[in-house]
Order: sequence, then structure tokens, then C-alpha cells
Amino acid sequence: MRFVNQSHSLLARLCLLFLRAAALVGSTMSDFVIRASLESAEQVLKNHSSITLQNRYFDSFITARENPPEPNQALKGDCCINCEA
Repeated sequence: MRFVNQSHSLLARLCLLFLRAAALVGSTMSDFVIRASLESAEQVLKNHSSITLQNRYFDSFITARENPPEPNQALKGDCCINCEA
């Protein structure tokens, strides 16, 4: 029974927190929670979908990307999907 009371208390505190914050920005609690969730999800995706290079590494990265080295023997032997036998 104590767990149920603690869960109810936490839920009540969260609802009050969200209601107060929503009121400050002139929004409903639902809109506030949806907007906050959306902003958080967009930030997570942004953080995980791009890389940041220091200037000193950028030129090396571009050069390697535009002029990749020839595959070594280990790659040629292991990755022969479209190779002629």
C-alpha cells in the first residue's frame, strides 16, 4: 500500500509542476507536456545524428572522404560480395 501512496504522491507533484509551468507560458498542461516532449526528442535526435569536428581535423576528414585509400588485402578477401570468382 505504501508504494501506491508514493506513486500517487509523485503523480500529484508532477501534475502540479506541469500545471504551474503551463500556466506561466499560457498553455494547457497537455500542450505544455507535448511541446516539452517534442523539443526534447528533437534535441536527442540532433545530438545523435551529427558529428562535430575541430577545425584541425576537418580538412583531413574531407580529404579522406573524397579520396579514400584502396582497400587492403584483408578487406578485399572478407568483403567480396560482388566480386568475380
